[in-house]
Amino acid sequence: MGEIEVWWQSPTKWRREVNSPEFRQIAIQNGDRHWEKNNGAYFPNWLQELEQAIIRPVPLSMDVLAKRVKTGEVKQR
Repeated sequence: MGEIEVWWQSPTKWRREVNSPEFRQIAIQNGDRHWEKNNGAYFPNWLQELEQAIIRPVPLSMDVLAKRVKTGEVKQR
């Protein structure tokens, strides 16, 4: 069991917390500065793979992306 929280402001400004019974990581990216703190013996492979899969965008072909943009909704506050 594990927990991942991500606060995302931009590709260069974010904070991520990864928690499991064996491991805890806090990582902060602020422009070109990066800070990370790890507690625990190791980052469990299954949790690391999940964390990367959540963050990594799914690549789309430009054709698929263009179709989605054309049919997308515009939401206003």
